[in-house]
Amino acid sequence: METIPATLAILTLAEGDPVRAITWSANFGRDADTIATMVGSIVGALHGASGLPSSWVAKVEANPAFTYQDDTQKLAQVVRSRIDESKKTMAAVESLG
Repeated sequence: METIPATLAILTLAEGDPVRAITWSANFGRDADTIATMVGSIVGALHGASGLPSSWVAKVEANPAFTYQDDTQKLAQVVRSRIDESKKTMAAVESLG
């Protein structure tokens, strides 16, 4: 129950700065792993890898087991498919009226 308010508070206090937000949340204590994961996800969605220090990105990219670029492409395809499905549903609903 406290992780979401803590996540939002850290994002607000860090003024959206990815490095500050991630660093502060990782060092928050209590359920820091969950909070840092949520903060990292939000700042990642807002800023992408370009919002992170290049040394952080390089460290992740050096791990051959981590395929975030492939995963990102797969996720984008899922989102595009859902948008297409929603458009088809909307068209079907509009044709009823």
